[in-house]
Amino acid sequence: MTRRRGMALAAGLVAAALAMASASAHDVVATAPADDAAASLIDEGGALFLTHCARCHGEGAEGGIGPRLVGNARLARPDRVATQILRGSIYMPSFATRLDDHEIAAIATFVLNLGSNDFGIVSEADVAALR
Repeated sequence: MTRRRGMALAAGLVAAALAMASASAHDVVATAPADDAAASLIDEGGALFLTHCARCHGEGAEGGIGPRLVGNARLARPDRVATQILRGSIYMPSFATRLDDHEIAAIATFVLNLGSNDFGIVSEADVAALR
């Protein structure tokens, strides 16, 4: 695989992860969570997303430098979403040293439940196991 093709593939993966959000940050609605703890995690993840992710993925996760996250079936694997946030890729920075397990779980859960996405929840324990 050439470097250019590898970079394009990485950009596509990042775009897929970001494709979960679609409208503006204020218009993006996560799927109704099963319980209050999940709802809190999603709310917290939304705020963290705006701080750490929106610059590249767009305020509504509609894509930009990074991929679109809203309505993106490629995000159906919670472990892959959390791993992408932890490790990053060619174009996406790693957040493993910037964010703790709870914060990464919150962002991943937010992204997994944007718009029509209904891909589950990532726990702190899940993130810790991926480190």
